[in-house]
Amino acid sequence: MLTKFQELYEAIVLRRPVATLVSIGLLTASVGWFAQDFALDASADSLTLENDTGLRYYRQIRARYGSDEFLLVTYTPDQALFDSDTLADLRGLRDDLLAIPAVDSVTSILDVPLVNSPAVDLNRISSGLRYLENDDTDRTLARQELLSSPLYQNLIVSSDGLTTALRVDMHEDEEYLRLRQRRDDLREKRAAT
Repeated sequence: MLTKFQELYEAIVLRRPVATLVSIGLLTASVGWFAQDFALDASADSLTLENDTGLRYYRQIRARYGSDEFLLVTYTPDQALFDSDTLADLRGLRDDLLAIPAVDSVTSILDVPLVNSPAVDLNRISSGLRYLENDDTDRTLARQELLSSPLYQNLIVSSDGLTTALRVDMHEDEEYLRLRQRRDDLREKRAAT
């Protein structure tokens, strides 16, 4: 069997190298030409099973408690993270992100409540929370709190204190949700018949 294959390979490929190279070139060119029309849908909807009970449950919970569509933007300044100029740049970045129509809200180190910078008695929390931008906030204590508090540790500031993250929550696309619900209803109707 191997000798038959060797004889065929020699007769087609080795004895006609120019024809072989031209054939391979034409095949490559035609595949390359049609590759421009190739599209792959790798969205979450295309990768899930129809009538998936887990996905249906997730969507029910999401409809009840709100969207989970968000981006994380990391920011590593050239200067110290808690420096006044850096915080002003961060404030500008946050405000620029908020100006984008698709953005619902932005959460940064400027927007999270601090209870240990300096420490606040639980009875006084109701009178107002302290934030990094408040004049009476001790930035050294705020840095320590953001680095060591279980609420913020490695979530909003990196463990080395050099990088921060901004959570950018997006508006829900109501038209997309409506169309997806209609598609799912039609799939369920088709599966029931």
